[in-house]
Amino acid sequence: TIVLKHNEWVIGHISLKTKKETTELLHLFVDSKYRRKGLGLKLLKETESYIIDSKIESITAKVQKKNIVLKKVLERSGYRYKNSNQNLMIKKLE
Repeated sequence: TIVLKHNEWVIGHISLKTKKETTELLHLFVDSKYRRKGLGLKLLKETESYIIDSKIESITAKVQKKNIVLKKVLERSGYRYKNSNQNLMIKKLE
């Protein structure tokens, strides 16, 4: 888990589960008062830089169809749909 704080208050976090060469994104949360400021993307980028150093090849995320905001954040960060149901997204790391 990576935590984002403002004045010692947690305003966002991202949680992951790693298995061999793949990491699964479990949670990405930004407090509603701090949304639409690029903080979700910041958390993703920070996570990816940490993961790349760990020799992980890809990140996957299961996303509910109704979670349009998360889908857009992941798409902006380079994630693509892995299946036809559009509920599993993946990003290959280099």
